[in-house]
Amino acid sequence: MKILITVALILALAFAGIGSLIGAEYSPRVEYIIQRIPTVEYIETTVTVVEYEKIEVPVIVERIKVIEVPEYILVEVPEYIEVTKYIEVPVITEILIEVPVSTARYFNSEEELYMWVAAHPITRGEGLDCDDYARQYIKMALDDGFIVSFDTMHPNELLIRFGIVTDQWHALNSTFIGNILYYIDPQTGVIACFGDVD
Repeated sequence: MKILITVALILALAFAGIGSLIGAEYSPRVEYIIQRIPTVEYIETTVTVVEYEKIEVPVIVERIKVIEVPEYILVEVPEYIEVTKYIEVPVITEILIEVPVSTARYFNSEEELYMWVAAHPITRGEGLDCDDYARQYIKMALDDGFIVSFDTMHPNELLIRFGIVTDQWHALNSTFIGNILYYIDPQTGVIACFGDVD
């Protein structure tokens, strides 16, 4: 009796394992490899797409079979059967997409810089301070295709270059014309030339 119960349990576990192998739900995965670039306009390029598709492969598994031998003795012997297993294999393709590219540039001349600054006063608002205005200026410049950076300046240098009297660091902007560095205070529109950085 104990032998029969043991055999029944082994058979149940073996068939349960095979059933879960065959009936397991397949969930495909898709991975996209895309590079994103800050924008002014778009160009067409290709992107690699890695998809995983399902394929069926035969697999040999072992289960326990109970046989009856003379004198009514039940014995366990291994039996090998073939089942179908699902596996994922990568399928790599290329598709054509539009990606943003940066066409922003530095100013070509002092005239171009001064004209742009004069035409772009900041939008003041409650709760905004120098770093908010400096970031606002960067976006305004990028929208027009120019490169303007975020910068900070020590109180001593602020006094020398802009005549601003303060005991705190000040956020402003900077840009280049060739190798010449220029500082811009977005709150006043004042431009200060730092000089050649070479």
